[in-house]
Amino acid sequence: MLHGTLPDLGFSLVELGAATILLAFILQLIWPRWAFTLMLKTSRREVKVLTSRKGKFVFDVKQAIEGAFIVRAQLPSQLN
Repeated sequence: MLHGTLPDLGFSLVELGAATILLAFILQLIWPRWAFTLMLKTSRREVKVLTSRKGKFVFDVKQAIEGAFIVRAQLPSQLN
């Protein structure tokens, strides 16, 4: 006859689930979140900040701004 009881696995699964959720929460707090920032300071002392998680986007914006300054510097002095 199969009247013997099986070990109660329900409680240990609950403990495992709670531990997993707690560990995931702690990992989320300490996991590094990379944020790429480009800070622009104007002559009027205004500061504009561009922040993104996509490093390539921030790098491309920086390159475009630097390229615009290079083109502007190469224009004849009459237009400056």
